Amino acid sequence: MVDLHSFVPTSSTAQKLANWGHLNRKVLSKLNLRIPDELIRQLVQSQLGAAEKVLLQLRDRIEERQRHSKGGGGQVSSTWGWGDIRYLDTGRAGCPTPHHGVCVPALGHSKSPP
Repeated sequence: MVDLHSFVPTSSTAQKLANWGHLNRKVLSKLNLRIPDELIRQLVQSQLGAAEKVLLQLRDRIEERQRHSKGGGGQVSSTWGWGDIRYLDTGRAGCPTPHHGVCVPALGHSKSPP
């Protein structure tokens, strides 16, 4: 579905944005999806909850396509409701750095583990 040589390993914000843009154009477009630029920026900046938004919508879209292909349904809708995304609580919000199943607070965090 995608040639990995098309993506440059990087820690550069600009290159990460370019890689996500490429993923949007070459891969997600085949699923009739597009990640909004603002969400891509949130992903690149490792904003809490951004990856979950993408993964939940991607899972929903894949399941929708599977239902349509099994049921002989028509065209899959091209809308991707980013405004309807719910936040997935992984239970780790109070645990910034898990280490072997134990909550280890990151430097600068004074909050005790849950």
